[in-house]
Amino acid sequence: MGIGLGHKRHLGLMLLVVSALIALDQLTKWQITSTMRLHESIPVIPDLFSVTYIRNSGAAFGILAGSHAGFRLLFFGLTSVLALALLGTIYVRLSPADWAGQVSVSSIFGGAVGNLIDRIR
Repeated sequence: MGIGLGHKRHLGLMLLVVSALIALDQLTKWQITSTMRLHESIPVIPDLFSVTYIRNSGAAFGILAGSHAGFRLLFFGLTSVLALALLGTIYVRLSPADWAGQVSVSSIFGGAVGNLIDRIR
């Protein structure tokens, strides 16, 4: 059974969004780590939004930051792979006409891949 044109476009959109987000994610992280000092903050919109260079070896709000590095790598690696599998399953079940759903799931997928890259590095 072949893949129809709608499904090829469906997967093409995902690859485009995911690739663009991973590239943007890695580029911004490289820019920050190569031009800013740790804990330095640059106001983008004064009193509203700043970019601050922080390192967090844990999850959100530093959860598991004190755990052994090997445990964190295994835990976050497996969690990321499971999340990517779930997102991939959700994506392929979306209608090819549901572009908003495709972009949304692809964006989350791209962010998850970016996080996985950071964990491995």
